[in-house]
Order: sequence, then C-alpha cells, then structure tokens
Amino acid sequence: MHEYKVVVLGSGGIGKSALTVQFVQGVFVEKYDPMIDDPYRKQVEVDCQQGMLKILDTAGTEQFMVIRDLYMKNAQGFAVSYSITAQEQILLVRDTEDVPMIFVGNKCDLEDERVVGKEQCQNLARRWCNCAILGSSAKSKINVNEIFYDLIRQINRKTPMEKKKPKEKSRLLLQVAGMENYCLTGKCQHSRLQKIHLKRLLLFYILWEKFRSYIGLHKFPGEKKLLCVHLLENKT
Repeated sequence: MHEYKVVVLGSGGIGKSALTVQFVQGVFVEKYDPMIDDPYRKQVEVDCQQGMLKILDTAGTEQFMVIRDLYMKNAQGFAVSYSITAQEQILLVRDTEDVPMIFVGNKCDLEDERVVGKEQCQNLARRWCNCAILGSSAKSKINVNEIFYDLIRQINRKTPMEKKKPKEKSRLLLQVAGMENYCLTGKCQHSRLQKIHLKRLLLFYILWEKFRSYIGLHKFPGEKKLLCVHLLENKT
C-alpha cells in the first residue's frame, strides 16, 4: 500500500489540529495541546487507489521552534493553513521544484468575521506556488476531506516524474509577519536549521543544504502585511 506523507502548516490557534482530527477521527476539538507535534495515520481511497496517509500536525512549532527536520525533508505535500478571521503569520514552503501544496482558509463558517481578503491570499498563492485555495471549516465539516484528497491527487500526478530525480530536496521554510518593507541581503554557509529574527516582525526558519544566499524581501503592491523572499541561489 502506497504511503503519503503530508504536513499541515500554519500559525498557532488557526485550527490546524481541528482540521486534522476532524479528517482522521471525524470529531471536532476546540482545545488542543500546543506543545505537541502529532503524526496521524488514516487509510484512504482516492480515485480508486488505496493508500496510507500520514499527516504531521505541526502544533506548537511557531511558539517553541520545534520544527521536525525529518518530516519536512521527507514530506510530499503541504497544507498551508490560515484563519480568515485573523491577520496572522502564514507559514510557507518553497522548494527548488514545484511542491504539492494547497492554501487552506480555515473557519470559513465565520464569513461575517473575515478580515483576510480573498484577493490578498490569491495573490500570495500565485506569487509562491500558483496553488489552489480552499475554504474550510473543521467545525462545520466543510471541505475537510477535500484538502487531503487534493494533496494526494497532486502527489500522484507528480510521483512518476519524480522517479528519475534525487529523492531529497532542500526546502525553505518561511514564516511571514510584518507591516514594513525590509530588505535583507547576504550569504549563508550553514547546513542546519537557522532562525533569523528581523526587528521582531519577521521570523525565518531556513533549512540550508543546497542553497547559499537569499536575495531580499518585499511587500506586494497595495498590501502592507504580507512579505516574501524572492529566490534562493542553488549551490549546485
């Protein structure tokens, strides 16, 4: 049976664990221990193909810097989660190749409380990975299964092309938060997970393996809170 490995990313308190538990166990949990990084397993069938889905819920990583290097390196897909009811940090993943990914706007049952604009998130998704954006609600069971089934379909489409490529890929993990436009340039020779804290507004978690430099940061036209890294230079 084929095994799929996906990671649920996002800031604390936006409902990552609730989505994962709803999908795996079929129950809604309002409170969850933020100190735990939990792997979940569920047998799934997508497009008449059975498999075992392993999900890492990265609860607590934003507060305690406990990012599981092994899961990140071996993950095949990522669900990038955010709450539509709060302007908060969004955890992204950037790879040298296209990575199966979906943006998840959680708590869509609270549309009247929306503060994160749809266009804002669409621009971010197009800029980084041109991936799909799906509204969801763990409480109302809206699009919970669709999140993980979509990732599995993306992985299945990508897997045949990946067989001829090296198994390991370096990834940049970026946590975005801030209201100003900062420029950041320089070189980095580290081969370990590194934290860079820029004026208490921006947090980077960068796994440097095949990359040696970052070019800079910028804000999108007309937006004040979302920043992103341009590109990384490949050592090879």
